[in-house]
Amino acid sequence: MIESPFFNNDYEYSRSSFRKLDSRIRTYYPEALLDYWYTGPEADDNTTDIIEADASEKFETLIIISSGEHGIEGFAGSAVFEMFVETFLPYLDKRTTGLSLVHGLNPWGMRHKRRVTESNIDLNRNYLDHSSKNTPVTHSIFENHLPLFRPSAPLNDINIHNNELEAGLKHIFSYEDLQMLKNTPPGQYKYSDALYYGGQRLDEPAEKWTDYFISRAAGYKKVIHIDLHTGGGPENELTLIFMNGETRAAEELQSSLSWQNVMKNTSADMLGDSVDYLQRLAQQKFPDKNIVSSLFEFGTIKESFEGCLFCTKAMLNENYFHFKGGSKEADEQINNDFIRLFNPASTSWKKSVVTQAELALKSLFAEEGVL
Repeated sequence: MIESPFFNNDYEYSRSSFRKLDSRIRTYYPEALLDYWYTGPEADDNTTDIIEADASEKFETLIIISSGEHGIEGFAGSAVFEMFVETFLPYLDKRTTGLSLVHGLNPWGMRHKRRVTESNIDLNRNYLDHSSKNTPVTHSIFENHLPLFRPSAPLNDINIHNNELEAGLKHIFSYEDLQMLKNTPPGQYKYSDALYYGGQRLDEPAEKWTDYFISRAAGYKKVIHIDLHTGGGPENELTLIFMNGETRAAEELQSSLSWQNVMKNTSADMLGDSVDYLQRLAQQKFPDKNIVSSLFEFGTIKESFEGCLFCTKAMLNENYFHFKGGSKEADEQINNDFIRLFNPASTSWKKSVVTQAELALKSLFAEEGVL
């Protein structure tokens, strides 16, 4: 399967399509349950939707697949859900394997086609101890170039602005800096109107997701968690990112999974990362359980200087415009660039998402003994 109705740019349509998967899952898991929780006022109708199904005999392995933590990135994740149901459900051992498919972890961001929450919080930099004695240090890249990362004026002439912004980025940052901002950007915890703001407390979606994850993990001996993202890594390629809680080295994972693009991040590299946080929390609470966690990153832009420059420019412009506005021309161009970065219209990209997700899941599930 290559095309999918989930490849779209509309939150409510994607949510409706996801909810319809419940009846297909019940073919294999008759007791499957569709549930949801609200983020923000119920009247806003921003929901995180879950389809969960338990093993019929022994609670051995729980597969959790989550999407939409970064809002707009959730549309590709939804396509992976459909592929998973069609391709993998017939072959899972329903007696011992349970499921939780989680759509729209950041529903406000998905509805409004932003990566962040309504409070401009990057959820994937929000998962940490926010108590005053443990205030995280804001990375020097923000402190040294703060005016660049904070919006200052409306974007009226987008062409002049882009020329000046590109010249400034080329002067300030090395290729390595731009690669970091594209693939492993650090969070910052001071400036609520700037990029990669991690917040000053655990945000509502993070609180609810943490509670759900731990409650589901409690019932199974083994948990396999896959969190779906777009934008990072090489164009049209899938990168599998494992965290510090994974004991196997990146080289070992490359070999055992037969997958070239494998990264191993430490907690210091990814401060506030949800996959890292949830894996470590589950390991602390349930030391006898096997918690396997991976972030699947579907690349959209070439790993080149120009590609990384485009990424940083698109991210900055989207944030500038959100806070300061600008011309209609600027709005259209910024929106198009942002969609290109996180939910491209390219048929080849859509094909690569579904095809590579299938191959990676087959490798991971086989390695973990669920296929």
